[in-house]
Amino acid sequence: MMISCDEATYIISKNQHQKLGFIKRIQLKIHLLMCNYCRRYENQIRFITGIINKLKLFPENNNSNYRLDNQQKENLQKEISKAS
Repeated sequence: MMISCDEATYIISKNQHQKLGFIKRIQLKIHLLMCNYCRRYENQIRFITGIINKLKLFPENNNSNYRLDNQQKENLQKEISKAS
């Protein structure tokens, strides 16, 4: 029932884009209770996702060919610097 850190980080990343099933959520919660590294990874992923959503960097159509322009990159760097 215990998952590895590799699987936990995969599930954390997947959780940013889609809802997890009951078993996966429980496995992840158990792993996160015991693993400081994966908890830190989850916090970092949430932080980065929050900044991206706050800055509204990506268009609504979720085009996979979308690239950040230089101004957007600078804004993202400023937000990360302010938070650290």
